[in-house]
Amino acid sequence: MNGAIKVESVGYEVAGKALLDQVTVAAAVGEVLGIVGPNGAGKTTLLRIVAGDLSPSSGRATIDDRDTATASLHDLSRLRAYLGPQGVVDNPFTVSDVVAMGRHPYRRTQIDPLEHDQIVETAMESTDVLHLSRRTVASLSTGERQRVGLARVLAQETLVVLLDEPTSALDIGHQEAVMRLLRSTARRDTAVLAVLHDLNLAAAYADRLILLDKGRVRVSGSPEAVLRGDILTDVYQQRMRVIPHPDRDCPLVLTLDHD
Repeated sequence: MNGAIKVESVGYEVAGKALLDQVTVAAAVGEVLGIVGPNGAGKTTLLRIVAGDLSPSSGRATIDDRDTATASLHDLSRLRAYLGPQGVVDNPFTVSDVVAMGRHPYRRTQIDPLEHDQIVETAMESTDVLHLSRRTVASLSTGERQRVGLARVLAQETLVVLLDEPTSALDIGHQEAVMRLLRSTARRDTAVLAVLHDLNLAAAYADRLILLDKGRVRVSGSPEAVLRGDILTDVYQQRMRVIPHPDRDCPLVLTLDHD
């Protein structure tokens, strides 16, 4: 697998407070790398630095060896696609129009317009929003908007896909479908970096995990290495037990009553 994302000793401060401190992360083409941790751990800040939306106070983040803090917006649009937790904002555009916006970086390339249209349709079909293509975004539920946002990201066809809580508004069936889609997307020469709050979805679908705690990497590695009851209990301040999943080859995280 080829390297795609490199975060090297990144720090980020706001008003003298360190939101990230000496964070080093690498993600490869072909894998889903999940970022987990409690609220305020620095997950979204890290994702935005990788996306180039924020410049680190120290260290650097690169995609395909290009510094995201100094890359042009045009270059970034070809390198990475980014989706926040709300999917797409309330607007009067149709679903197909919004998904087609993902093709904007290629508007001046010599690609057959029919190929653009096919990419957009495939993205909508894969995220189960094709039947909504003529609806306006304003008429959709929060979960439907989230899936439309994912379709736009997939239509962008970038080396790196960055997702902030991509399943937060979805029902359980669509959560599983989206995570399967992200894993298959990664296998097709893409690096997927996703902030995930559901530890069991992360365990089932991420190839590797990074657990952030107070702006630092507490532990990283396979789901089995990261999702340990003693570590999770300490980081989340909630008693947890981790057991083998009865039907999947991954850990299963259980929350326990406080003593």
